[in-house]
Amino acid sequence: MGCVAVGNEIEFGARLRRAIREHYGPNQEREFARQIGMDPTQLSRTLNGKVGKRPEMETLKRYADGLGLSFPEVLGWTLPEVEHVEPAPLRVVVVHGPDGDLEVPIDEVVAYVEAFPDQRQRDRLARWRENYSTPTYQRLCARLYVAWHSNLGLVLGALEESDVP
Repeated sequence: MGCVAVGNEIEFGARLRRAIREHYGPNQEREFARQIGMDPTQLSRTLNGKVGKRPEMETLKRYADGLGLSFPEVLGWTLPEVEHVEPAPLRVVVVHGPDGDLEVPIDEVVAYVEAFPDQRQRDRLARWRENYSTPTYQRLCARLYVAWHSNLGLVLGALEESDVP
């Protein structure tokens, strides 16, 4: 049977978890797995967005049957959208350092982070940019930038204190 693209696996897992809790009650994921004849570990991976592949249509039909929903509802096509308040876009990132605070424009931060030399990291960033709103993506890049800047400061400080030329 063919696989079905469900969009963001984490969002799909969250919607499925919500539907299970509405239908079976809180903390009843194992019972739901038993009812539909599914391994609880596999269901847990799906609920947490950690599946390595798209779900099979047969699996989605089992979800729908077990929840008393239609196939499109399981995919989230007709579920009501969860209200989400989008954060405001960032303008600058403030990095606190031993020589004072440094304000870096967000566009420079994003460009710096996206210039990471490892292709796997660039691919991950591209997926984040595609799946998240601009303000959320900016915040992810800002966190990476601050973490890298902090670690670089520690390394440079340690080198200055050492006898290594």
